[in-house]
Formats: sequence, structure tokens, C-alpha cells
Amino acid sequence: MAVLSIVCGVFGSATYILNFIAQKHVEAGLTSLLSNVYTPITIILSSVLLYESLTNMQIFGAVML
Repeated sequence: MAVLSIVCGVFGSATYILNFIAQKHVEAGLTSLLSNVYTPITIILSSVLLYESLTNMQIFGAVML
């Protein structure tokens, strides 16, 4: 369990560091858009691979994002 915590801490820190480096080279709006693309990708993959369906409230929330 401790190893998993360390791995999550390292990769979590790397996310912030790489995001900071990316914003030095690209506009902040573009890096923000690309870093938040995980929501639609997660919805698509869960629909295709796991046959999950969204409720109306979940669809509304995804649209709001």
C-alpha cells in the first residue's frame, strides 16, 4: 500500500510540473483545454468498453463541463 501511495505522489507531482512546463510554451487556454479532455474520453470509453449509460443529470453535468 505504501508503494502505491508513493507512485501516486510521484505521478501527481509530475502532472503539475509538466503542466507548468507546457504553459511556458503554449497558451494557458490550450493547455487547460487539453488537460481537461479526460472527461469526454472517459465517458466514451466507459460507454464503449463497459456498456455504461449516462443518466440525464450526468449528461447535463458533462455538458456543463
